[in-house]
Amino acid sequence: MKITAIVVTRNEERNIGDCLASIPFADDVVVLDSGSVDRTEEICRLDPRVRWFSEPWKGFGPQKNSALDKAGNDWVLSIDADERVTPELAEEIASLPLFEPGVDGYRIPRKSFFGKEWVRHGGWYPDYTIRLWRRGRAASWTARCTRWSGSKGRWVPSGATCCTTPTWTPPTSSNG
Repeated sequence: MKITAIVVTRNEERNIGDCLASIPFADDVVVLDSGSVDRTEEICRLDPRVRWFSEPWKGFGPQKNSALDKAGNDWVLSIDADERVTPELAEEIASLPLFEPGVDGYRIPRKSFFGKEWVRHGGWYPDYTIRLWRRGRAASWTARCTRWSGSKGRWVPSGATCCTTPTWTPPTSSNG
């Protein structure tokens, strides 16, 4: 089964190459950029799976929804440019029976970092988030978060982990 990965970017030259390299199982990658002035586009265009789109920044939710609208496959993985799929998770995703009826998505535990420190306590790990789902199964973004509603299927927890990078930089008004 084919998977489309969606990534929203702006000035992500230091992150996007490693992000793309961490998702070898994705047959199609939609990158929706909002005005990068660095090498983000150049790096993305080196990957033949990437379909590059540029739109003005409309806000987090509308930007993610626009990327989702451009997905070309039945299954979608949402990943941020500063995140990496671990090799274990990539292997698990590549082996999933995505054709199985009744499964609408997978909840993936996410490791979050504060600076260079992994936040292991206080409910931060495992931070299960639905990042891989069957298209058309009630996924959309509101202004700041993902909304999941109306689905009758199952959401299956994954055993492997998606990591945010320890080089995370808080967004500013100029980079979204």
